[in-house]
Amino acid sequence: MRRLPLACIALWVFAACLWSATTEAGDRPIELLLVNMTPDPVSAESRRCSAEIRRGLQRNEVARLHQLGETAMLARTGRSDPRDFMQWPTAVLTALRTSESTHEVRLDAVAFFDCRPEAEALSVVVLAPSGGTAHIVLSGPVPVGRGRFVAERIVQHAWIGFSP
Repeated sequence: MRRLPLACIALWVFAACLWSATTEAGDRPIELLLVNMTPDPVSAESRRCSAEIRRGLQRNEVARLHQLGETAMLARTGRSDPRDFMQWPTAVLTALRTSESTHEVRLDAVAFFDCRPEAEALSVVVLAPSGGTAHIVLSGPVPVGRGRFVAERIVQHAWIGFSP
């Protein structure tokens, strides 16, 4: 008679252990480098948009956000004009992602963005682990909340070809 309750307890403990396991061995978040390319002077609307994008990425559970300033990024890539970042060759972005001096961790993806609601412009380029790039260009009014939408698209594109 005592075996039945002991077996039930063992089964319950086993089920609880399986249920509590949320990750598998080797799972890790994607390492994403974000660079704000919005030109100076920055308006209050641009600051709000940039903050929305950063918050959206920071809240995302599948991406670990790293940030790099525009000046440091230009020095590491050897570029001099940040205004044409949407036309940069993939090799420039790849070199930034694989640069040992960028971070202590190996970056999986790189995203540059320029958000200027006052100019009705929002541009993003994302280099995915697969080596491909995605270009997102929104023109017209940039409403509040658009930064969250863009953050979701950045993560979606950053996952292409990612393997933990």
